[in-house]
Amino acid sequence: MSINKKILFTATFLLLAAFAIAATAEETKPNLGDNRLIYKVKYINGNDLAKLLDEYVNKSEGMRVEFIEGLNTIAITAPKETHQILMTLIEKFDKEPTKVELNIYLVLRSPKDSAEFKSIEKEANIDDDFQKKLDTLNSMNSGFRYYGLGKLYLPLSSGKKIYNSIWMIMLKIGTLFKFEIRTNSVTFGDQTIRFEDFTVLLTDNSGKTDLLIKHSFDIDTTSMDKLTLSGTQNIIGMSAPESLEMVFWPRVINK
Repeated sequence: MSINKKILFTATFLLLAAFAIAATAEETKPNLGDNRLIYKVKYINGNDLAKLLDEYVNKSEGMRVEFIEGLNTIAITAPKETHQILMTLIEKFDKEPTKVELNIYLVLRSPKDSAEFKSIEKEANIDDDFQKKLDTLNSMNSGFRYYGLGKLYLPLSSGKKIYNSIWMIMLKIGTLFKFEIRTNSVTFGDQTIRFEDFTVLLTDNSGKTDLLIKHSFDIDTTSMDKLTLSGTQNIIGMSAPESLEMVFWPRVINK
């Protein structure tokens, strides 16, 4: 479970405060009896939360944390005076994951005076969102023109990891081409999306496959700046010095 430093600092502070309250209330070891705080975990793995809290509770004072398997629930034995503080701490950890919409745009960059790629705009499936991104890219660089090839949409939640994903984009530019996009894993945590072995393969109508991109990298979701990964030149046998690019635009839905 990914926990940032700020939450860990808060955890330590709140639990030390809880122990101080308990020590003030009882000078000797308390008989905690049925002083149990029962909490149904809503968003994260209850066993992970129980293990985290167990590292901080004062076991010498009779405090303990238990995980109720099958119910995703934790039970904390602790003085009643500490329950409100413990709940404040728990709610800092057990919160709804941040969700991100990650749009990945496959584009072809060509010198602006080239007429080689006019047919792409007719063949590719470009929606309004993609067209706006192309307009933005074209306004940023007067010497080149960007043509849209295809778009991938990837919804992500913090703390979740996606393994062995494969996407296909088919495109006809005189002949049929297949772009195969793979990644060993995608992880979103601590405001960063991590791609391991992001790979782009291009197969032409003869069955010949070329490796265009293979790279591991991070995307900072706090920034709306695009990330571009350039591929090889002359990827579809044309004379213009074109290059394949992957453009990433993350959009945070909730925090």
